Amino acid sequence: MKREKVINFYLKYKLVVYPFAVGLASITLILLVIIPQLKGYFSSKEDGQVTQNRLKILESKAVELENISDDDLTRRLQSAIVALPIEKDYTVIIGLLQKMSAEAGVSLKSIILDTGGSKDAGGGASSFSVRIESTSTKFGFDEFLKKIDNSSAVLKIGSLSTDVVSDDLVSASLILDVYYSPTPKILGSVDSPLPKLTEEEEALAEKLSARLVIAPVTSGASGQPANILPRGKANPFE
Repeated sequence: MKREKVINFYLKYKLVVYPFAVGLASITLILLVIIPQLKGYFSSKEDGQVTQNRLKILESKAVELENISDDDLTRRLQSAIVALPIEKDYTVIIGLLQKMSAEAGVSLKSIILDTGGSKDAGGGASSFSVRIESTSTKFGFDEFLKKIDNSSAVLKIGSLSTDVVSDDLVSASLILDVYYSPTPKILGSVDSPLPKLTEEEEALAEKLSARLVIAPVTSGASGQPANILPRGKANPFE
């Protein structure tokens, strides 16, 4: 009786049971065999595509780097380091202020450096303050302010006060903010596209390069003029 029930059940529902069994076997085959193989295939293909893309980027980057002038790159790098040093350099800023004041005819009575903590200027930059006491003619002081504004280093007048000593002589006290920025820790991966400067950034780079003036100084040993670059690290990435 039980056997007959089984036979009848199979005969009655064979159209359902058989396709179900075949489907289940097919699904098992797909899950265990076909899908892993497809995953391996697409994964290999994807890895190959990623490698090809990286190679294209590297080739393009190499061509762009070959087209960059060494002299132009050195000049821009020097101007950038002078404009925004990678560390505090009191010697450079004192020398720069003395040079600008002498050219403008300003007598510096004192230069006081703020050797305390730096101020966060945003964008990864920091600043420290320098207080200057000076005496000059009105015209000379105006020229001094222009030179500060067009300085090769990034300077900002924080405060300014003047006293009239005579008809054409003024005594001034001003505080300058001197900016610097450490070398970025993340410079981009080797296979990342080469960063491009915008037109505005290109114009700024040319402006900074034009401001970089290497003044001749007299060597005490030979008496001959020598070109001296602003002091700092030769390689800012070390």
